[in-house]
Amino acid sequence: MKTITKRLPTRFARPTRFTVTPVVLTRAERDARLAALKERLAQQYAAAPEHAALRSGIERALNDAASLAWATPFPLLVLPTLADEKVSAIRRQAGRQAEIFRRSAAFLAQAA
Repeated sequence: MKTITKRLPTRFARPTRFTVTPVVLTRAERDARLAALKERLAQQYAAAPEHAALRSGIERALNDAASLAWATPFPLLVLPTLADEKVSAIRRQAGRQAEIFRRSAAFLAQAA
């Protein structure tokens, strides 16, 4: 097998330089943005059909997620994922409780 080597001329564009200025938020600004994000998430979860039955649990889950997110270096990035995890845990717990209630009602009906 024959190897052919061909030199390709390289041409580089002029390097692009830019500066990055970090955005430093005050604690009040971070609090306000976190509260606004939490409110948007609450509205998103309120649109779910089972929201009426789970309203207090979802509110508690969002508060829990917000307090955990605040302890991280990037609370605005972490909050949506934590909220999803907490709300899905509340929904699973409500489903288990409904199943237990259904089975208990069946046992009570048989005992009567």
